[in-house]
Amino acid sequence: MRRYLFVLALLATPAAAQEAAIQTPEGAQRFLATLIDQYDVFAVTTYSVPNVHLVYRLTGAGAGADGACRMTLTPDVRAYFRNPGTAGQLEVREDRPGWDEAEYRRMLEIAGVPEPPFVIDWSRITGSRIVTTSAPEKAKSDDRARRVAIEQNARVPFVLIVPDEGLAKRLDYAIKFLKEHCDKTADTGF
Repeated sequence: MRRYLFVLALLATPAAAQEAAIQTPEGAQRFLATLIDQYDVFAVTTYSVPNVHLVYRLTGAGAGADGACRMTLTPDVRAYFRNPGTAGQLEVREDRPGWDEAEYRRMLEIAGVPEPPFVIDWSRITGSRIVTTSAPEKAKSDDRARRVAIEQNARVPFVLIVPDEGLAKRLDYAIKFLKEHCDKTADTGF
């Protein structure tokens, strides 16, 4: 009798709720796009220039033409921060007086960071992790950490900043899920 009640309970559950629980690469991409649509999500692309961060406010995200293994992140405002993390921190934004396009271009060149929009190939990332600072290799940390570092190569991680720790954990999980799904070597058995 209990078996029949269990089956009836399963049948009574709306199909949409059952489908929502299934994790897919497309769902992970939608999750990232929804985060960007609903919250202020920022990307820090470099910290290799001494005392400067390049920061972008993300405004959109979409899957690449080749499916769920590539995603394009579109920024709105470019900014760089001089002396980040200090009392003398200065934000210089593209949409405000004081923006120096030449300085911005110089930072891009020194860091080897491409001009946005940013394309992330989930099959090529080496990992992700929640970090306590936008510069994971630096010793100083920030206890209010809401950052996820996407490690694309040994030189510069791509750091996403989200509004709270819970979202950071979900974002890190989605990135790891996409990396695993898009691993081109997974079917080799090694």
